[in-house]
Amino acid sequence: MYTQRRDQRNANIIYVADSGNYRIALMDILQTPVVVTTYAGSLTGQAGWRDDIGTAALFHEPFSIVMTRDGTMYVADRENSLIRQITPTGQVTTLVGQGCGSGRARRPVVQWLWDGPHPCPPSPTPGPGG
Repeated sequence: MYTQRRDQRNANIIYVADSGNYRIALMDILQTPVVVTTYAGSLTGQAGWRDDIGTAALFHEPFSIVMTRDGTMYVADRENSLIRQITPTGQVTTLVGQGCGSGRARRPVVQWLWDGPHPCPPSPTPGPGG
């Protein structure tokens, strides 16, 4: 599934949520043929969750994007059940959701805001003495 947004700062650039390749692709439609590069996410088709810059960040099925006038993007990262932000400089940050898996930083759960089709189990609650 692909959703796309035209960059309001440059009408020749289109960003695509490329779910199957776990990335946000950048299409330069001024070039012939059209040039497609990875703006954020995996260069090799690796799924995951990592906040970082550009291609060092990881997504797991980004499926919807919106863009503000200044170029900030908000991405629904479906399989991670997260809302991610990408700044105009390419910094990817998790805004909403807790993600899945051990060893990952936990984010506050905002259940009413994001309850994706593949929700992760809630963070374990420590028992007495733990």
